[in-house]
Amino acid sequence: HVLDMGRKEIGDLQQVVKFGKMLNLPKQTRVQDYIDLAMAYYKNGYFDEALQYLKEAQGALPEIALTQSIRIYLNNLFGRVYRELGDYPKALTTFLKALNESRAAGAQKDILRNMKGAAGVYFMLSDYEKSFDSYKRCVELSINASDNFNYTGCLIGMSKINQIWGKTDGDISTLTKALKFSIKGNDQLSQLALYR
Repeated sequence: HVLDMGRKEIGDLQQVVKFGKMLNLPKQTRVQDYIDLAMAYYKNGYFDEALQYLKEAQGALPEIALTQSIRIYLNNLFGRVYRELGDYPKALTTFLKALNESRAAGAQKDILRNMKGAAGVYFMLSDYEKSFDSYKRCVELSINASDNFNYTGCLIGMSKINQIWGKTDGDISTLTKALKFSIKGNDQLSQLALYR
């Protein structure tokens, strides 16, 4: 059923994009339609197709004409798609671009999301120092923002690096913090991530 729902969502959004072109809707509207379709493809594991529609969104209007929140979201989604495609240098570039935009906007949730994305890519590039530092900063910001999901995810990232570095005491301590925080906040999604 989930697969059918994903196909239906993609099909519906393809129709929206098609009609938007036929009706010559304003480009700002079509940009959002492209992004929505790209996200549907991304969620369903069609990363090449997601990239295609992200590029359509990017090319529909000059970047300066996009709202700051759309630029942040667009670059974050580019980062996630490039990461899934294994193009880590492009993923890092777009996550960092989204992070800088997020900081300029003072958008705390976006700062955390993009910092965590960049930390994960640093990890994939085996730059464990930058990854650990980014995860650590994300943990600090997550506490201030009461963001259980990013807090737990970043602690898990730090734990993986501690394991690579052979610091098992740090690993156990980090995972214990993550579990206590997710239970305290009744965050079932974070608890699930910990048990994986």
